[in-house]
Amino acid sequence: MQLHPEISDSIRDFIAAQHMFFVASAPLDPGGHVNLSPKGLAGSFDGPPNILRLYGTGRPVFAGDPDFDELRSAFPVVHNRLRAIIDVRVERVQDSCGYAVPYMAFEGHRDRLTANWADKDGVAAQRYWAKKNPESIDGLPAMPPAREPAGR
Repeated sequence: MQLHPEISDSIRDFIAAQHMFFVASAPLDPGGHVNLSPKGLAGSFDGPPNILRLYGTGRPVFAGDPDFDELRSAFPVVHNRLRAIIDVRVERVQDSCGYAVPYMAFEGHRDRLTANWADKDGVAAQRYWAKKNPESIDGLPAMPPAREPAGR
């Protein structure tokens, strides 16, 4: 295990090169549940084995929030709808050997998510998310209410 003082350029490059990564979150309540989800639509499993862990505190920034577009501009456009960005203040960067990480072959990206949202506008997406994801399994708010466009 090695601790790093920050996310260096080589660590940033490693993160950007991954096809998939896992995001875990947990509420502050000790009775809450940890949510661990695979994420990603671009990148590579190539290179030396490595397990990278980033620790910190985060805040959700939802589509339509004032700083969403600025944060969104930091990511490549890989699909047409994005409901939220988790803005994390990283406080600890740690990696380890990754010798138990299996070799995996990348066969291609799935296009189902992008195709599913191709004909839906932003308001339709917000309504869908608010209906399908109103709260976490711990009963905490998960998505803001749908925002109606001005003039409606």
